[in-house]
Amino acid sequence: MSRQFPILKRPDPAALAARRMVAPFVYVANAGDDTISKIDTGTDKVIATMRSEPEPSALTVTPDSELLFSVSARHNTVSAYLVAADTLEGTVPVGRNPQGVLIVITPNGPRSYVVNAGSDDIWVLDESAERVAIVPAERHPLAIAATPDGRHALVVNEHSDSVTVIDTASNTVSGHVRVGDKPVAVAISADGGRAYVVNHGCDDIAVLETVHYHVVGRIRTANGPRSIALHPHKPVAYVAHGSHFVDVIDLSSGARPTEIRVGDKPESVVLTPSGDHLYVANRHDGTVSAIDTRAYKVTATIKVGKDPTYLAVTP
Repeated sequence: MSRQFPILKRPDPAALAARRMVAPFVYVANAGDDTISKIDTGTDKVIATMRSEPEPSALTVTPDSELLFSVSARHNTVSAYLVAADTLEGTVPVGRNPQGVLIVITPNGPRSYVVNAGSDDIWVLDESAERVAIVPAERHPLAIAATPDGRHALVVNEHSDSVTVIDTASNTVSGHVRVGDKPVAVAISADGGRAYVVNHGCDDIAVLETVHYHVVGRIRTANGPRSIALHPHKPVAYVAHGSHFVDVIDLSSGARPTEIRVGDKPESVVLTPSGDHLYVANRHDGTVSAIDTRAYKVTATIKVGKDPTYLAVTP
């Protein structure tokens, strides 16, 4: 541990409401030069660059917007940074080749879930970053999402074509669901009623209901989908795919009314809390595209570090 790891807290509603009066920050994991870029979405400018552990592979911001967590695929660690000061506050070891991290307000309080692709498991850390459970996944887990009530976490297993459903109260596996060829990303609707799993290998999205976690539908995508973001107020998904595009998908009909050209090899997408702006990490040209989701238009192209692969936004 590189300092006293900060304590996770339940978000204070009043403080969170005050934070939402200012423009959120978007963080960018730059795997090629071991840095994290911080973008002010009010100006679409990089306002800070932080050194990270080698090969940062995933990011998440705590629900109170106070801490940024980053996992290092090469050093097998998770690090916490103070959002207000852009300083490293602590680092702890996790499993092999971590590829995902998420803070979940579970029935037992705040917990960090770290998805380890190399050891095929999920480490669960408590408020003080002490490991309290190791949950088995299937082969090569990559990404994680949680239901809004914090009772379930879903992890996609790329090499098993499945999703692992975790009961966060007991940190046990509720089941594994077959979803399609090479799932790489997952998102859950704001009302918690549906989960959407991006299958890179078969160019579709598997739609799961979240009572029994059965596949209830499929939505075709363009070739090679990689990541997904769901609009918080509309039945709309944004899916990065191919070499230069983000698809806009109507989740009610499955229609794709438009696609937006972005940079080279879009890897990750994230929406601001209002849903008015989408940010896209373009790995091969070291940029982030800022998109006005009301006009379907790129409004800025922001230079960041080398090989940007993952984005996170303050709630």
